Amino acid sequence: MTLKQALPALFVFLVAFAAFAASAFDGQWTGEIPGASGSQTVRLSLKSQGVKVTGTLAIGTEAETPIQEGMIEGNTRSILKFKTKNPALWTGTLKWGNTKTADEIIFVREAGPLGGRIEFNVKRVP
Repeated sequence: MTLKQALPALFVFLVAFAAFAASAFDGQWTGEIPGASGSQTVRLSLKSQGVKVTGTLAIGTEAETPIQEGMIEGNTRSILKFKTKNPALWTGTLKWGNTKTADEIIFVREAGPLGGRIEFNVKRVP
């Protein structure tokens, strides 16, 4: 096979890989986030388009709030970063289970000097 013949196949593979990696965050996620008065349920709804991510976040009984500046990063596109209006920076790393689908995100939320740093995880909603 010549290089000229191999290039279309390589291009298709790279496009498919990028689409697969970026979509690993897509879907519904839920978990528990620790707080001063106990843990609260956190719910995420995420949708990616390339490396950009949109979606919503809700904690406890609060209404859903849109995520801002959502981006997928890293060599393997396994890191998600976004902000929320309260303000806080959220950084999540995909954790792969026994299947070919990421089933957990390990998060760190940094909310400045008053909110501090909180670590928690969310799992994919089936």
